[in-house]
Amino acid sequence: MWKTTIKGLLTRKGRLVLTALSVAFGTAFIAGTLILTDSSTRALEGIRGYRPPADISVRGAMGAGGPNVNHVTGRARLPASLLETVREMDTVRAAEGSVFGRAVPLRSNGQPLTSGIGEGIVGVSWVDAPLVVPYAIVSGRPPNAADELVLASRIAHRHRYTVGDPLQVRFERSSARFTVVGVGRFRPADPVLGAVTVALPLKSAQRHFDATGSLDILHVDARTGVSPQDLRKNILAAGGRGVEVLTAEMVAAEDVQARRGEVRAVRDALLAFAAITLFVGAFIIFNTFSILVAQRSRELALLRALGASRRQVSA
Repeated sequence: MWKTTIKGLLTRKGRLVLTALSVAFGTAFIAGTLILTDSSTRALEGIRGYRPPADISVRGAMGAGGPNVNHVTGRARLPASLLETVREMDTVRAAEGSVFGRAVPLRSNGQPLTSGIGEGIVGVSWVDAPLVVPYAIVSGRPPNAADELVLASRIAHRHRYTVGDPLQVRFERSSARFTVVGVGRFRPADPVLGAVTVALPLKSAQRHFDATGSLDILHVDARTGVSPQDLRKNILAAGGRGVEVLTAEMVAAEDVQARRGEVRAVRDALLAFAAITLFVGAFIIFNTFSILVAQRSRELALLRALGASRRQVSA
């Protein structure tokens, strides 16, 4: 009886292949997803995250209302006067401020240059200071005039822009024409900001990002002999409510946590697809065996009529 069963199954190779593939693909999808996300999580646990050069980072609170809010991050902007207040502190060695906002480089036909995967829509103000996130000039020079900018190297290389080329940039509420005076390499994509596209002089960036008289973040270094924790307390007292002050270690921990969230989001999406694959596989298997049984119903009935027992039929 079992030989007859095997012979019947082999005559339906297509269904057997589909059944085997559905099981293999579903299992491989789930196993691969769990391996990938677990490896990514372990890699994140093995690093400290991004640690800014400055001892202290000062930024506005999240979810604050009012007109003076950065629409990229949802954080309140800081008054530019806070930078001068921080610089006057005895515990501060140096302090710099910067702004950022939506900035999309455009082709000559008005289409964005940032259509590739991993390219962002965020522009920053150029700050040539060692305590700020380092911006490396690949070619050219930093921007000085209001109509000058530094273009991200990955965009310049992909779209073949060089120093001296004109470039139209679209901002949140306006657009302007600039001259590329430098090609720069920025920090890898930030979990909050994404990938940086262009860098402008501070005054120009404040005007185009609707941040006149404001800053988005302050980078502060403690004087020799002053701990970052003590400096943080002093700045908190001076900044008042609505100001967040983080040490470099706190920024690093926040960065790792944000990237863990990205890994979890990818894992959940892949597992959802894996669940669909398994559902389809189970449906195929159910249909395959239902069809096999239905096609052999006459044969089984004939065997029973000839005296075969239930055990012999099901064997």
